[in-house]
Amino acid sequence: MKILCLTFCLMGFLIEKTLAQVEAKPVPGRMPMPSLPSPVTLADAAKNDSADPEMVSPDTIQFPNNPVSDFLVIYEKLKGVTLIKDASLLAGGANLSLTLNQPVTKAEAIRLLESTLLLNGYAFIAVDEKAIKVINTLGGKNPRSEGVFLFTDEKSLPEGEVIASYVMPLTYLSAADAVPIFEQFITLHPYGSLVPVPIANQVLITENSTLIRRLIDVRQLVDQPAPEVKREFVQLHQADADRVVELITKLFEDRKSSTGSGGTAKAATGQPSQPPGVPVIPGASATGGATITSGESGADILLIPDT
Repeated sequence: MKILCLTFCLMGFLIEKTLAQVEAKPVPGRMPMPSLPSPVTLADAAKNDSADPEMVSPDTIQFPNNPVSDFLVIYEKLKGVTLIKDASLLAGGANLSLTLNQPVTKAEAIRLLESTLLLNGYAFIAVDEKAIKVINTLGGKNPRSEGVFLFTDEKSLPEGEVIASYVMPLTYLSAADAVPIFEQFITLHPYGSLVPVPIANQVLITENSTLIRRLIDVRQLVDQPAPEVKREFVQLHQADADRVVELITKLFEDRKSSTGSGGTAKAATGQPSQPPGVPVIPGASATGGATITSGESGADILLIPDT
């Protein structure tokens, strides 16, 4: 009886071990069951979102009626620079309002702080790449008298509303022509300036870096090479060159007044064929030619008789 009981126990142990090996052995052609990840609660997800260093929590900027000094403490922390503050800010400055109702990126939070202070007469001045001055322009101070940092590379310009000076090089457009275009495009702040440098064909700009970047975009559009000037000589065999130039010039003037256009591209071809509406001059024994000078677009055409 004991032998039979031991036999059954041994058989049960062997069967259990065999089944365990069969379950552990992968079946060819069948994907194993993936392990399920541990469940993540909403609290854990919210904790991970708030831990993102590039996001700013709404609790960080809750200034319903706070002094400027509170704004500058957060700004200095987010910007990662050293602030040199105006003496009027030692007492805290005027009270301003700015509140967040949702998380924002660090760059967006910096922009909101700068915009709020800029609208209330405070200006940020770049001293160097790691230091910024903060002054109250409503007190009569001009940022240009505070040693604005001069940048020669547009990629090094500070982000946001920081006041800086930038030397803008020009290739085709003259500095004297560029300044009126820029003045028509933007309205400078009281502390802003555009100074042409004709010798180097550059424009010295002092403004906040946002407007400087706008002017850089305008320069890329207007600083283009002038249209190529083409000259062509047309030989006349049966007409007087002075008379032909007079008739063609009158024809262009009539067409310009009727269409209101600045010229026509056909005038630049200089074809010696008889223009429509121009009578043939019979019996003209003089021979000569006409030089046609025009721009690439045909807008400016100059006819010079050569008799």
